[in-house]
Amino acid sequence: MPTYLKLEVLPLFESQKRVDDLLYTPRNPSAIYRQTRLYYLRYEGNEDLVKSFAENALVDSHMQKIFWNGEIVDKSFLDWDFSFDYGVKNGILDLECEALLKHSRQEGKVSLLDIKLSHRFYLFHMGNLRVEDLIQDLCNPLIHDWKINK
Repeated sequence: MPTYLKLEVLPLFESQKRVDDLLYTPRNPSAIYRQTRLYYLRYEGNEDLVKSFAENALVDSHMQKIFWNGEIVDKSFLDWDFSFDYGVKNGILDLECEALLKHSRQEGKVSLLDIKLSHRFYLFHMGNLRVEDLIQDLCNPLIHDWKINK
């Protein structure tokens, strides 16, 4: 029976960036964001082996920190206004995920059935800027799924 595991990868040396840099038309110069990557792993077998694979294949331990099951524990994330996730829709080729699945099969220790990758944006000091404005500029409804958090 398949089991699911979620992990979030935080770049350690990346600082907050301006939200206006993501938009076609700048709207709020004080709004900032931090970006992470979310991986949803569907697997069969030993969870410890899957975690070991993820730590070795998905994370550079010198540059990134991994959080399991969506628990970001970092003081710089305490005051975010909201966040949103976006990724490629199911059924659309995601070359990174396909390469990771192929690598796990070649390694042979882990039985990964599927990997879903999303990008998460934590947004700060948004003022009157709406998350829908960001989604309109970043996401293509033909190929992306997204979810607003909080």
